[in-house]
Amino acid sequence: MMMGRVASAAFVGIAWIFLTMAAIGCGHQSTKQTDADNGTPGVDTSEVEAVARAVVEIGGTFDYRDQKSQYDQLQPLSADKYPFREEPLAVSQQRIWTSRVIATRVVSISKDDAIITTTDEQFRQYLSDQSSEVVEEHLLQQSDCRFVLQEGQWLASRCRTLSEEPLPQEDGETPSNASTPSTKVSPVPTAQQEEIRKAIKDLALYAIGPDPTFDVEVGGNTYYTDSSGTEWVGFTVFPVPVGEADPAFGVAKRASGEDWKLLGMATGPVGDVVPDDVKKGLGIDWRR
Repeated sequence: MMMGRVASAAFVGIAWIFLTMAAIGCGHQSTKQTDADNGTPGVDTSEVEAVARAVVEIGGTFDYRDQKSQYDQLQPLSADKYPFREEPLAVSQQRIWTSRVIATRVVSISKDDAIITTTDEQFRQYLSDQSSEVVEEHLLQQSDCRFVLQEGQWLASRCRTLSEEPLPQEDGETPSNASTPSTKVSPVPTAQQEEIRKAIKDLALYAIGPDPTFDVEVGGNTYYTDSSGTEWVGFTVFPVPVGEADPAFGVAKRASGEDWKLLGMATGPVGDVVPDDVKKGLGIDWRR
């Protein structure tokens, strides 16, 4: 998996325009201690990483019909205060998109200052200015956010997009020759999500080779059980940090009483590793 990302310096939509001025957030909890690159060894980073996740997910989740809702979620936790301003272009383009953080990394942290990078998947829908047709995009983004500790609370003071890479759409009309799972197929059952995510992550790291120089996160999973009871999962593996490698698309299966087995994982097509009914069941266009 070699790097081949498409970098973008432009911020897209009111969400990132606002975040550039004053990024804010709170939410998703984790428990982790880390030796930050330029920070204090053993610092508990779970709180500031939770803020970083929320900053990116709230900032990247937008509906042109209710712009103030996003502002109201962000503003109370901002290190700097700005008045609400509706974005007319977002209305004319009917922008709707959602964001999900799949990884965070502490770049540096001190007693009252931290820099966090996040990796997230974003789905966008809007009307093209040229054709007035609906455009749908699936992107992998990396963002860099700075946080300050004020009165015992981490507040975001700056957030910017570092890179933006298009991921394949279900119709295959994308810059890549592989496709990610369709949103119309079955997701992984809730009770098995963590178990399957961990199994795929372990298989992916093993496939990369001994002592990989980067971690991976698993996302975009779809699930299918064939007539024999064999379970199949289609997935996307994202490198952490972004830039160490390209996202890879793969498939794994588990027969009754057996462990998960990785059948294929690549940045290109792997269509020859699964039967036709599985391709259809997973909703993935595994081109050769």
